[in-house]
Amino acid sequence: MKMPFAFNLKLVFRLLLPGFVFALALYPLLHSLLNSLGVTLAPETLLTLSSVFCGWLLVVLDMQIYMGFEGRRYWPAPVHNLFIKREQGRLQHLLAALDKPETAAEASVELRRFPTDGKGEFYAAAPTRIGNLITAYEEYPKRCYGMDSIFYWYRLWLLLDNDLREELDNQQALADSTLYTAVALKICGLAALAYALMQMLNPGSYTYLPDSPVLLALAGASWLAAYLLYRLSLHLHAVYGEIFKSLFDSHRGLLDPQVDAALAEVAARENINDLEQRPQAEKYQIAWRYLHNNRFKDAAGQVRTIKPAA
Repeated sequence: MKMPFAFNLKLVFRLLLPGFVFALALYPLLHSLLNSLGVTLAPETLLTLSSVFCGWLLVVLDMQIYMGFEGRRYWPAPVHNLFIKREQGRLQHLLAALDKPETAAEASVELRRFPTDGKGEFYAAAPTRIGNLITAYEEYPKRCYGMDSIFYWYRLWLLLDNDLREELDNQQALADSTLYTAVALKICGLAALAYALMQMLNPGSYTYLPDSPVLLALAGASWLAAYLLYRLSLHLHAVYGEIFKSLFDSHRGLLDPQVDAALAEVAARENINDLEQRPQAEKYQIAWRYLHNNRFKDAAGQVRTIKPAA
């Protein structure tokens, strides 16, 4: 649950810092466009306005940014498969390191950044490190308690006290900022490369731009900085993931009244008397299936639409 427009450090991390980096990439283009339209703005005014807009755009594209970094979408199939194999190779290397006393401790930490299947075996679900890391902690509530983390997260969030929500959001803002800024730096690199080509094709026509060699060096530096920020984000997301898991460990009981109410409704509609005696994990799944999909799994194992209320 992200509240990026509160005027505090989260605003700086999520919006202003990545927005400023993004705006730097677009500044020469915007400056040229406004001049051609006969519009004059002070440089600091243009940079401020464009920073806010670019930061807002990155926040709006939060889901798409994460899907891209995780490898859930936008990856061509051959590239996706290649990087999946790369992550599988890294996983096998870590499993081998687990058998060596001198590398076992570090390997065990890295292995926990991979999800596990129903047999408790680690596997590579995504083509990137951050994709596997996020999958690992998002699947934790399902694996341990039978809770769909995405469904129950929003309901749990509303029941937390303000101090705890603030602490969670602060940690997530730090993690978000690294990825947003990494995207902005990648755009900076592409823009610098485009400006360098413009300078090469029309030497001396763009007096407000540095020379081509400087722009090419800037492009390389931007891409390197983007990669380093991405690697830094892995630690920040791992810390947030541990907090996320701990929250379900210690506060999932807050959801019991909602789950019990859902079970009572299902019991009444389906004329079932033993739902209260079911294992807690099954209760969470029954409530999720009813509230999220209006479905119920009967004694024969068939999932069907729940009977309408009398």
